[in-house]
Amino acid sequence: MSMIKQLPILRNCFNYEEPTKKIFTKRLPQRSYITVKSVREVNDILKKVLAIGLIVLLIFGIFTPLGGSENKLNAHRVRVNKTSCIKEPIYLQPYSKQLTKTTAPQLLHPIKTFPSYLHLVMSPGLMSGEKGRLCTIPESIPTFEECNKLSKITEDNVKNKYSPEQLNDLMSQKSKSSKGLFFDTNKDIFDTQIDSISFGMDKRIARAYQEAISYVEQEILNSDEFFEKDSSAIAESIIKTNEIVTKYLTESGELRNQYSVVLDGKTEISRKGFKKAFYRYGGTFSDLKFFHSLYDKLEKFDLIDKAMRHLSADELRILNLIGHATCHPSEIISKLHICGKQIKELAVKIKNHDIDAIAAASFVHQEIVTIHPFMFGNGRTARIWMNAMLQLGGYNAIVLPNRTEYTSAVKKDLKTGTFVTYLERVIKWNRKQKNLS
Repeated sequence: MSMIKQLPILRNCFNYEEPTKKIFTKRLPQRSYITVKSVREVNDILKKVLAIGLIVLLIFGIFTPLGGSENKLNAHRVRVNKTSCIKEPIYLQPYSKQLTKTTAPQLLHPIKTFPSYLHLVMSPGLMSGEKGRLCTIPESIPTFEECNKLSKITEDNVKNKYSPEQLNDLMSQKSKSSKGLFFDTNKDIFDTQIDSISFGMDKRIARAYQEAISYVEQEILNSDEFFEKDSSAIAESIIKTNEIVTKYLTESGELRNQYSVVLDGKTEISRKGFKKAFYRYGGTFSDLKFFHSLYDKLEKFDLIDKAMRHLSADELRILNLIGHATCHPSEIISKLHICGKQIKELAVKIKNHDIDAIAAASFVHQEIVTIHPFMFGNGRTARIWMNAMLQLGGYNAIVLPNRTEYTSAVKKDLKTGTFVTYLERVIKWNRKQKNLS
């Protein structure tokens, strides 16, 4: 399409006024010869026309300005703002509407390699050390060396404090958590911001997470044909990611076979714990009777799968206030195929700069978490795919610094799109961390 034909589209998108009318209001003297003055006027006109041409080139992204982050942000805004003339997917609108667009990508093309440190933060707020150790992440992320040194000293102190029998009893409890046993650090002795460390985690879990990252990097980020596949193939890739993430667990890659309720990290599984969550998320006195009847049924039927068949509409509403009741297992495959179709559409639009990758990454993360298709590893799978969508849009993959903030952001969203503001904030936090390199 010629530049002349593109200009009307440009005016529609950017509401530019046509400056050429003003430029050509002066006419050259009607003489049979050319004077020095008329030549100067012609030169002035040509200079202005050239300036307008350069502005048009800048707007269309044909000429990219060199310079710092502000220029990158402006170039990014220009490219994404062109989409005001492009219809955005309805399912993405709750996320894109809350996007501040104050964070520019590092590059204006996909990043095909994940950062080397990504596998070190498998769970939000926890950095992996050596030999199955973990360190909590303070306001500024520590170095791997600091985490490893402090966790080793703390583990040695714990082993000196407890007898072998006591330590075996403690270690037998680690099966309750894939993150091992946590112990507070002694800040009177150590100059550190790390609050606690953990040891006893199965080292194979961290290794599997790294392998899953490598799989997505190779099969998705480095494949130009991946998003040409149909939705079922993309859904299979999500399942394959989870299969690798959970490869050392008994239920590796298994789809969920019963109802499930996803709770935040604060909620204790008891009537008291559920009641605190009920009030924390806006429960009212008038709804308290539905809360108690809900919990009575949960206790009566023991399994959430059986209880779900007997809940009233109000009781189900209260359950979704406290946590998130997942879909029926029979719906998982169809929902994953729909998710695959949406990921395919979003990936194409990200590469064409039709949408912002932060909004798309937020949607993909929340969709996988909401479907909650697997027995284990749903969060890890969702975060890997979230980071893949970020890198398609030129943003570096991120680590998540605080588990409580993360789980609250996940719970608060549930189709409202608020997760995107959390993600923008975490991207900015990642860029400030000197030890992420």
